[in-house]
Amino acid sequence: MEKTYYDGHMEKAITDYFHPEGVVVHKGVGAQYAVLEGFGKMAEEFGKVKFARHNETFHGSECCLCTAYDVDVDSEKKGKVKAKVFQIWKKDGAKWKIYHDEFENPYKVM
Repeated sequence: MEKTYYDGHMEKAITDYFHPEGVVVHKGVGAQYAVLEGFGKMAEEFGKVKFARHNETFHGSECCLCTAYDVDVDSEKKGKVKAKVFQIWKKDGAKWKIYHDEFENPYKVM
């Protein structure tokens, strides 16, 4: 997903990796069900970004996979930002896709 995004194909990254019923949640602020629209707004606000994940944990079952991690974001417009991420992945046909993408403290500058 990140390679597709970094190559300038945000719409393809969203279509390929987000479940059609997926949601992005900014913890304590709100939710965005139009995922592509939400990431478009983020791209306008942050500009080009690079992500570095760490402290990843994974859990799963037959119906879903969950992951939690810390992420450092290096953004051309906001500088360096830290966030905590929690995701639920669910199958869409034969492919696992992000069903719930939740982040916390996305504007905390490092």
